[in-house]
Amino acid sequence: MDTELKYNIIIITFLFFFILTISTLFLAIVYFLLKFLKNKLKLNSKFLSKKYLIPFISIFLIIFSLYQSITAVYPNDSFYFDEFKYVTKREIPKSAKIKFKESSYPDFHGDYSSKSIIELSERDFNQLLKELENDKSLNEAEHFKENVLKVFERKIKGESDRFLFIYFLKDRKTIIVRVDFT
Repeated sequence: MDTELKYNIIIITFLFFFILTISTLFLAIVYFLLKFLKNKLKLNSKFLSKKYLIPFISIFLIIFSLYQSITAVYPNDSFYFDEFKYVTKREIPKSAKIKFKESSYPDFHGDYSSKSIIELSERDFNQLLKELENDKSLNEAEHFKENVLKVFERKIKGESDRFLFIYFLKDRKTIIVRVDFT
């Protein structure tokens, strides 16, 4: 088993139990509130009994905690679409399909990096390229890769530890979005 996978399993396990603990406390409050309301309003629903409510809450907690833990380490596509928006200040085109994605889990200082390879329709690619060429908040950056058409970098005033790039490849359909917080 490689080292990165071991770290991810440790992080997921820690997050699972942390989220499970927090959500258990929250749902305990909800349980006692429901119990109070049941007694106060004299509700006689069998679904508000311990026999049904506690197993339902337990299953919900486990599924919720597991989902949150896994998506914290392996983010879903919406995370990478948000990264695109952070770099370009635009919504991602409707034709966007993520072909590759990776990100690190933030360390104690909030440092992390993410990279996504996104395929667009040729029309959306050309339109986005034209828009970004005219965008004053982005600077064209030098590139040394043979298959790269253009690279844009967005710098944030006062945030010299943030590196935001979008690469346009020569195939005229693929972009690469890179975000590094150091």
